Amino acid sequence: MSSNKITLRQSAVLPFRQTKGKTEILLITSLDTGRWVLPKGKIEPGFSARRSAEKEAYEEAGIRGRVERKSIDSYIYEKSLKKGGVRCRVEVFPMKVRKELTNWPEKKERTRAWFSPNEAAQRVNEKKLKKILTQFGKSV
Repeated sequence: MSSNKITLRQSAVLPFRQTKGKTEILLITSLDTGRWVLPKGKIEPGFSARRSAEKEAYEEAGIRGRVERKSIDSYIYEKSLKKGGVRCRVEVFPMKVRKELTNWPEKKERTRAWFSPNEAAQRVNEKKLKKILTQFGKSV
């Protein structure tokens, strides 16, 4: 990654639930490449990073829940060249999922699925995000 690129601030939720005593993490597919990602987006003007992440959780994944007040970590990735190749720093907020909606704004464009923390870590591309998911799974 070249250091002279602009870094865009984004925020994400790390959606999780407890099923039969085991932690599961929800991932969604990205719009352009179909790879597995967390629900995330740029921090909207007038929104906190946390509130913006909560909005993305609804729009992209159709989930509602309790978003932690503090981010647990952040990671950097580069958007595809098709989307400008801009560098993004993503703040990650855990979100205990309380409701999965049957309809949401991006339902037709994305797939959502639950994974164990280790499976989720294997499916994402970013090294730092892999580490965040694995560590989160050990801490819950």
